[in-house]
Amino acid sequence: PAGRKTNVNAAPPNPKPVTVTRADEDQYYVIAGSFLEEDRAINHMGTLQSAGYADTRIVRFPNSPYHSVCVESFNSRKDANALKRKLEESSIDAFVRAVPKTQ
Repeated sequence: PAGRKTNVNAAPPNPKPVTVTRADEDQYYVIAGSFLEEDRAINHMGTLQSAGYADTRIVRFPNSPYHSVCVESFNSRKDANALKRKLEESSIDAFVRAVPKTQ
């Protein structure tokens, strides 16, 4: 209805549980693209492999419909961030995703 305001600060009606992990128990994935279509992910993976990132692979994270192009994974965020910066210096968009090692 017109004039009705929504409280954007209100909690969602059925909040999902939040998983808080310890940094020393996470695996850090350097992701250079996520695609709904597997063919697009495969093409992007090939481009990165041709650019010298031979270990690039496609990963599917739990509860995600995306095919994520993972350049490499690390046990430390520092190492993952270093690769992310190197990729960005080569004009390759990337981000670091932390995932608990127990998954």
